[in-house]
Amino acid sequence: MTATAAFVFIGLYWTRRNRSRLGGPANQGDPDDARVVGHRWFGRLREALQRGCRVAPRFFRENATVSALCIVLAFVQGSCRYGILPLLVLSFGPPVSVLPLVPIQALLWALSLVLVVPGGGGSVEIISLVFLSTMLPSENVAVVVLVWRFLTYHLNWIIGLIAFLGGSARSLFGSEERDNP
Repeated sequence: MTATAAFVFIGLYWTRRNRSRLGGPANQGDPDDARVVGHRWFGRLREALQRGCRVAPRFFRENATVSALCIVLAFVQGSCRYGILPLLVLSFGPPVSVLPLVPIQALLWALSLVLVVPGGGGSVEIISLVFLSTMLPSENVAVVVLVWRFLTYHLNWIIGLIAFLGGSARSLFGSEERDNP
């Protein structure tokens, strides 16, 4: 996530810098002075952050229940994403330190987003097999990876498909019932 944000900021800065050299819309000052363009960009970013800090307390006060629910759901989602693999490793293997699994999972998740193939095209599974083979008996590694990927990746697709089809059917058949009283 941090790497993605860094690439976005670097890309925005690079685009802005190149536009200023070519005399594009970003060229509001001296085109040879890259510090002016960068300073304005960071100034606008700082101003947006300050505005957000002024608005956020009022937003959270007015929407306290929804905000608390979003925070709880984000915590549950993070616990599910990063808690399933340590539980599986502890249940299938000897007691080991599962703390390194959290950054490894974050790395694998980021890798699956970078690769063009959906779900990382099996690369996440292969790399996780390599990492987990040092922590688990070899006969349990494949089972742990398959169960982990099913619970954190494929189950989301299945539930999403069911919800989509249910919502589509409801909207298709619900409109006919409203038209015929």
